[in-house]
This record gives sequence, structure tokens and C-alpha cells, in this order.
Amino acid sequence: MKSRLLFAIFGLLFSGCALGPILSHDNGRSLGDSNGSIGLNVTNQGYYALKASYGFDENLDIGVELEALALGLRGKYSFINQENGYSTAVVGGLGTTLGGSYYYVQSANSYRTGKWEPFGSLRITKVSYSASDITDANTGDILTSYPASSFTYGTIFIGSKYHFSEKFNLSLELSSFIAMESGLTFANSVMPSLGLGVGF
Repeated sequence: MKSRLLFAIFGLLFSGCALGPILSHDNGRSLGDSNGSIGLNVTNQGYYALKASYGFDENLDIGVELEALALGLRGKYSFINQENGYSTAVVGGLGTTLGGSYYYVQSANSYRTGKWEPFGSLRITKVSYSASDITDANTGDILTSYPASSFTYGTIFIGSKYHFSEKFNLSLELSSFIAMESGLTFANSVMPSLGLGVGF
């Protein structure tokens, strides 16, 4: 009985964790032709994200992102791409998440003045996951089943980067989830995170 309860709790915890990437730290500027970057972001709860991107031309970056519950590809195209002043881009990504898949589209806006670069973004994410069964490891009996489902949610990001140099920055970001469907709720109203970016 105890093992069945543990498996059911494990299943409930993980069935509710199918999310796309939840951190951003994106500004509106692209990396530029043949430039790359690696970013490490972490929340106050220990949730992490690792991103690697490469500039395919002056305005287009392509990369990969790994978070605690998601792995995928991402791209960013800067429509206004200025070394200083206002920049804006559209960001898109797709990949796999725990028990499913996701895709998102995001606006990324920033204003660089000296070493500071405040930024703000809005991301819309669609997550789909397939039907699954939680079974007893000893008997193989199905303990509980989860139907296939999908949901959409938004995330607002605000923060700022501080550029120590063109190849090294730190950032602070606050993010907040927006339920875009009835019955969808999020426990945390605001989630802070820190980021470290290294260029190459």
C-alpha cells in the first residue's frame, strides 16, 4: 500500500510539471555574425537553465536550451538591433518537456545605456503531453492514468543585464506566469532569477 501511495504521489507531482522553459534573460539585441554566448540562469529555488547560442548573421541567433524540465532549440531574430539604445526581437523555441513537448513565441525588448541594459519580454507557450500510466514497479499494475492534454500559458519577464565587458554580463530577472485557460493556476506569483552570460 505504501509503495502504491508513493507512486501515485510521484505521478501527480510529475504530471503537473510539464512546462516549457520558464526562464528567459533575453535582450532585444542579437549576438552578431559569428559570435556566440553561453548563459547560465538559476532561480532562488534552485531551478536552472543553460543556453548556448550562435549568431548566424547580424540579426539571427540559433541555439539550444536546457532547463530542469525542458530541452529544445531556440532562435532569435532582431528587427531593431543597436549596440546602444532600443532593440527588439522575436524569439521562438520548441522541444521536449517531461512527458510531452512545447513550443513558444516571445517578444524581447531592451534598452542599452552604458553598462546597463534593462529588458522586458512576453512569452506565450503551448505545452502538449501524451497519455501515460503510472504502474506499480513490483506487479506492473496500473495505479493511475493521465489522459493526453495540452494547455497554453503566458510569462512576463522584466529585468536588467549589467555588462562588465562585451563578453561578460550578469542579469537579474523577475518572471510571472499568466494562466491563459480556465482551470490553469500557478502557485508562485513572481519568481526571481540570476543569470551569467559569457560570450565567445
